[in-house]
Amino acid sequence: ARITWGFATRAFERDAGLCRELFFESEMADEDVKVYMQRMKDGCLAGTRLLDLRALAGSLPVPAAGSLAGGPAVLVFGGDKDVIVDAEALDETAQAHGVTPVRLPGAAHDAMLGPRWRDAAEVLL
Repeated sequence: ARITWGFATRAFERDAGLCRELFFESEMADEDVKVYMQRMKDGCLAGTRLLDLRALAGSLPVPAAGSLAGGPAVLVFGGDKDVIVDAEALDETAQAHGVTPVRLPGAAHDAMLGPRWRDAAEVLL
C-alpha cells in the first residue's frame, strides 16, 4: 500500500524516508537521496500521474504474453532489496524471455544510483 500511495501521490518527491524506501539502499547518504528527489521532481511535470489507479484497474488482468524467448538478447537484472520490482516479477520477466535473472545482493530499485553502482555496472559488463 505504501508503494502505491507513494507513486499515486508522488510523495517520494517530498518525503526522503519514503524516497529511500522505494528507490535506494538504506545506507545511501541523506544528501544523495535529497539530490535525487529533486531530480525526480524536476524531471516530471507537475500534475503528471505516475500511477493512475482507475486506468490501471481498467487494464487488468493483463493477458499472458507467451514466451519472448528467441528474440534479441535480454538481461533481466534486479536488486534483492527492490520493493518496486519484487523477486516474483523479476522471475516472471526472466521466464518470459527465456533467461535466468541476475540478482544483485543488497541493491534496491535504482541500483545504478546507489552505493553499489559499481557492482551493478559490473553485471552489465
